[in-house]
Amino acid sequence: MGKLAAWLKGLGIFQYVLLLIFGFALVSAAAEAVPHSTTVAFVAKPHKDTTTLRTETETETVAVPYGQTTVDDPTFQPGYSEITTPGQNGTKVITYQLTYMDGVVTKKQAVKEEVTVPPVNEVTSVGPYAPDMPDPLAGNPDTPDCVVADDGTCQ
Repeated sequence: MGKLAAWLKGLGIFQYVLLLIFGFALVSAAAEAVPHSTTVAFVAKPHKDTTTLRTETETETVAVPYGQTTVDDPTFQPGYSEITTPGQNGTKVITYQLTYMDGVVTKKQAVKEEVTVPPVNEVTSVGPYAPDMPDPLAGNPDTPDCVVADDGTCQ
């Protein structure tokens, strides 16, 4: 062990703190004495670049919602309707490419979508329109064209 290290080891905490303060004061005074035209440069040691990049794929299965259609069915009574084909959601598989930087996902991009089960549209069959059928909105006080009479009916 060198003389300086042995001397520092023998110092008490109070003396060590005083040495740090006094040493800081000396460094500050020396810095003020340096002319302003002097440039001080600190050069960091080069370090090994530890950034790691990797990509992988991931798949996700999602629902494909079904649509709704209405068809006329002359075999039904006028005004009658019925769901003749219930709707069913389909499914599709989405493949994503994930990019990781140092273990953290930095990019997620869909690269492929494949419908594995197509959706089945809901079909509602309705009977034919008959001109002599009563208007379904007639008599409804919530209809915008309705004038409510004293007895509460729509006029």
